[in-house]
Amino acid sequence: MTLPSKTLWLTFDDGPEDTYSPRVLDVLHHYRIFATFFCLGSQVEKFPTIVQRMHEEGHLVGNHSWDHPHLLDMPLDEVYQQVTKTSEAILRVIGYRPHLFRPPYGERSSPLVGHLANWEYHTVYWDIDSRDWQGISGPTISANVLGHLGAGGIILQHTGIHAKHTVDALPYMIEAAYALGYTFGQLPDLFAEPVEPPSGNVT
Repeated sequence: MTLPSKTLWLTFDDGPEDTYSPRVLDVLHHYRIFATFFCLGSQVEKFPTIVQRMHEEGHLVGNHSWDHPHLLDMPLDEVYQQVTKTSEAILRVIGYRPHLFRPPYGERSSPLVGHLANWEYHTVYWDIDSRDWQGISGPTISANVLGHLGAGGIILQHTGIHAKHTVDALPYMIEAAYALGYTFGQLPDLFAEPVEPPSGNVT
């Protein structure tokens, strides 16, 4: 696949939650950038209104499993439950079932990817790890991203208490990327998956 030159894709894992997810959404709204949020089903169940906001503001909601287990250590039927239960939770909230999946910890195997494809999920990894999950400072997060920019860069970030400085890093990172001539795309464009329009207040 030929990727667009100097286009970046923002992705955020492990949400939603009610402290940092809204602040990340505020920043993205300010810059008119759309991102993909790979959500945990257990968190979707706790914070449905934040998932609704993600969807209504044009972001894509993806599947990140129910509670972030090591999928490679689990029987296949339990993996299927992790994925399906999460998609059903997302469906109840925003009216569509996601088809993008990011495995917890980025753990992968050919059989797992094959099973996910059979279940109609496209497995998404990343090119640039901000390492914000380590609790590092905003400037360090920005340096981790800006120092590895390249065409087709899918950027891994998080929301949650373990990534509290992501919000601090995000505006500077966006503006620096723009200054370097980059633009921001949306993962459905990359994977030729249409974004379904907001369907109103679906519960």
